[in-house]
Amino acid sequence: MEHLDLDVTQLDLDCRNPRHDRVAGQEAALGALLADQGRKLSNLALDIHSKGLSPAQRFMVIEQSNGRYTVLDGNRRLAAIRLLANPELLPPDVGPADFASLVAVPGSRPDRIACCLMPDRESASAWLERTHTGQLDGIGVVPWSTVAQHRFKPRDRRTQTSSAVAVLDWLRDRTDGTVHRQIDTVLRDATTNLGRLLTDQVVRGLIGFTFEGHAVVPLAPEATLVRRFSAIVADLAGGTVVTTLTHRGDREQHIRGLLGGDLHRDGDGEQLDLGSAQADGPSGYSGETTVEEPKSALPTPESDRRASPSSKDQPGFSTRRIGRRPSPRLFQDLTPDGLQTRTRNIFEELQRLDLSRFPNSAAVVLRSAIELSIVEYLESLDVNLNTVRTLSDRIDKAIDQIEVPKKSQRYHGIRTELAKCYSLTRATNLNSYVHNPHHPPVADELEAISVRYTILIQDISDALEQGSGN
Repeated sequence: MEHLDLDVTQLDLDCRNPRHDRVAGQEAALGALLADQGRKLSNLALDIHSKGLSPAQRFMVIEQSNGRYTVLDGNRRLAAIRLLANPELLPPDVGPADFASLVAVPGSRPDRIACCLMPDRESASAWLERTHTGQLDGIGVVPWSTVAQHRFKPRDRRTQTSSAVAVLDWLRDRTDGTVHRQIDTVLRDATTNLGRLLTDQVVRGLIGFTFEGHAVVPLAPEATLVRRFSAIVADLAGGTVVTTLTHRGDREQHIRGLLGGDLHRDGDGEQLDLGSAQADGPSGYSGETTVEEPKSALPTPESDRRASPSSKDQPGFSTRRIGRRPSPRLFQDLTPDGLQTRTRNIFEELQRLDLSRFPNSAAVVLRSAIELSIVEYLESLDVNLNTVRTLSDRIDKAIDQIEVPKKSQRYHGIRTELAKCYSLTRATNLNSYVHNPHHPPVADELEAISVRYTILIQDISDALEQGSGN
C-alpha cells in the first residue's frame, strides 16, 4: 500500500463499479453513475467546488498496464470533478439548470488527487467492504447516531432528540454513578420517549424548567430539578414504553404519577402559569407540543373543538389545559427532514390530517408514505428492489439494514407486532386498507400504526440526511 499524489487526468472511473452494471468505456461509466446517482452527483460537484475534497478520504486506486490508474473507491468524487471540468456532461434533467454558471465562478477544481495505491482488486476488497457494506459489528463504518449528530452540530430548531440530549447533558454535569449509567441507557434506547416528554409544554411546567434555544433554564431550584430529572431518567431506563407517552393527557398523567407531590411550584408554592408563558423555541417548530390543539390545514368542525375545563385547583396546571384528548393524528413525533422533498411533504401533510374526519384518505396515504420512505432508503443502499418486491419484505429489509445494537430494544415493539399474524402493523393490514372494501380504517388504529413506524422512519430520515460515502 503506497500513498501517491496523481494528476486527475491519470485516473479512470471503474467500469466494474458495484454501484452499477459493468460497462465498457469511460463515457458509459460516467453515464451509469449519473443514472444511478442523479442530483446527488451534481450536489457533490457543487460541494467540491465550494469546499474542495475531504482531506480524510484518499482515492483507492490500482495501476493499469498502460500507466493509468483505475479508481476503486472515489468514483463519485472523480465523476463530480469531471462535471466541474466539463459542465456540459451533466444532463439538463439531472442537475440544476444553472449548474454551468454556478461552477464557472472561482472555486475548487482539484487537479492533483491524494490516492492510496493498492496492489490489486483483491487486496482492496476488504477495505471496500468495510467502507460500503455496513457496520459489520463495528469493523465497518459506523454512522453517527442521531444523538451523536446533534452533539456535533445541533439543528437550528429544537427537536425531540436535541431536547433529550440537552437535558441529559445538563443532568450528567450535576450527577454521577448510577444516574450516569441510567443516562447512558436512555441515550441508547429511550431518547424518543424522553423527547416526547420534554417537548410537551405542560410536562415542562410540571417538572419546572424551560428551554432557551438548546439551553435548559430551571424554573425550580437546581437541586429539585436534578431530583425530578433523575426520577424521570430512572423510569425511562427501566423500560417505560413509547405507547404510554403518545398522547398529551397520557404524558401529563405519567409525570403526575411519577413525581407525585414533587411537582413544580414557582416560588413559595405559587403555581406556574403555563397559560401566560410564551412558547420557547423557534416559531413554527413542528415537533413542539403545546397546550393548544394542534393546528390543521383542514377545517375543524365545532364538534371536534375541546372545551377547557377549570383547573384552578390542579397544581402546575394552566387555566388553558385541554381536558379531553384531541383528535388522533399521524406521526406527531416524526421530523422527516432527511427524506426527499415529496416524501417529506406527504408526511408533513399527514401530520396535519384530522383522522376523525378523513380516516379513509389517511389510511391510503399512510400505507404509501411508509413504502415511499422505505424504498427511498433501500435505493440509497443500492438494494435491488426486484429482490424485495412486497411491502412486507421491504419493511423487513429496511429494519435489517438499519443495524441497531443487538442489545437495543429500539425495534422490539415493531418487530414483535410484525411477527403477529393479525397485527395492525403488518403490511397485510396496510394493504387491506387500500384494497379491501370491507376493512374500513379506524382513527385510533391508524394512529397506533404510525407510532409503531415512527422510530423506523425517523432512523431512515436521519440516515438519508447524514448521506452515504463517496
